[in-house]
Amino acid sequence: MTLAPAAKSFLDRARSLRLPVAIVSDMLTAIQIKKICALKIEPLISFLITSEEVGVEKPNPRIFEVALAKLGLTAGQVIMIGDHQDKDILGSQKLGLLLIG
Repeated sequence: MTLAPAAKSFLDRARSLRLPVAIVSDMLTAIQIKKICALKIEPLISFLITSEEVGVEKPNPRIFEVALAKLGLTAGQVIMIGDHQDKDILGSQKLGLLLIG
């Protein structure tokens, strides 16, 4: 498992701008924490929101609502970067998040 250079660059830039970053995942929390630590990006991630924690999987809008609440932001103030049309894009569109896919 490796982190794409563009992803690392994005995370570093977000940190330099003091922008919070949340990961929203359908994976188990413990697995995601291991991945974050293995990639050495834990200082760059503000919040981890998992389906295990929330009780629903993407594209259910509730998981994105929890992320927004943890960030303390509204849908119009965040950018969603996702790679799965049904889970990431459709779910976040329901809340009006700006999308990059």
